[in-house]
Amino acid sequence: MSTYANFEIQDRDAIRRYILRKLGAPILTVELTAEQLDACIDDATELFTKYAVQDQQFLAMDLSNYVQGVGIQLPSNVVRIFSLSRQVDGGDFGNLFAVDSSLMYSLVSYSLPLTRTFSFVTYELANNYMDMVRMMGGNSFDFNYNERTKTLVLYPDPKTAQMQNLYIILGVYTVRSEEQIYGEDWVKRMALAESKILLGTIRKKFSSVQLLGGGSIDATIGDEGIKERDELREELQTREGPQLGFFVS
Repeated sequence: MSTYANFEIQDRDAIRRYILRKLGAPILTVELTAEQLDACIDDATELFTKYAVQDQQFLAMDLSNYVQGVGIQLPSNVVRIFSLSRQVDGGDFGNLFAVDSSLMYSLVSYSLPLTRTFSFVTYELANNYMDMVRMMGGNSFDFNYNERTKTLVLYPDPKTAQMQNLYIILGVYTVRSEEQIYGEDWVKRMALAESKILLGTIRKKFSSVQLLGGGSIDATIGDEGIKERDELREELQTREGPQLGFFVS
C-alpha cells in the first residue's frame, strides 16, 4: 500500500513502470526506451529539488579537518547553509561552567512550592544576543559556501587563526535521497508530462506514415504533455517558491 508517509515508488524501475502504465502499456505500445524515460525522470527530480522546500539539519563540524586556504568539505546532499553558530571548544560540551550552560541555569526561576520554570524563548533570545556580540566583536566566522563543490570556506581561516581545535554548528538545507523523491505526486506527474512530450515528438516523425487498415499515428499526446508541464511548473513555483541564493546567519 502506498501512503504519503511511505511511497510505493522508491526506485527507478518502479517510476518507469508507473509512467508506462499511465501511457497505456502493456495494452498499447509506448515507443520510449529506459534511457529516454530516465531523462524525463531526471528533468522532473531536478526541477522539484530546485524549488521544493528542503529538509533542515544541523551539523557539528570539527575544524581539525579544515584545510588551510581551501576549506572543509560538506556532505553531498547539502544545498544551502542558513546558519553558522559561533565556534565551540570541544571541552565546552557538558561543561557546567560553559557560557551556554551558565546562561541556561541563570534563566531558571523558582517559585513556591519549589517548582522550576524555564523559558526556551528567553534562552533563544539571549543566545541570539550573545551570537551578535561575538560577531560584532570579531569572535565569530563569516563564511562562503560553494554548493557545486560542497566546499565551505571560513573567514578568518581557522588554521591561521589557530582555532583548529574548535567546532562549529551549521544549520543546513539538504536534498532528500532519490528513493524519497520518486514517489512524490508532483514528481510522478511531471515525469509523465515530460514523457508525453518526448513520445509526441517521436510520433510526429512518423505522422505521415500510413498504418495498415488506413489508420495514422496520433502525435497529439505531445501537446497534452506540454500543457501539463506548464501547469505543473506554475504549481510548483506558486506553492513552494524558489530557493534563495543566500541566507543571513
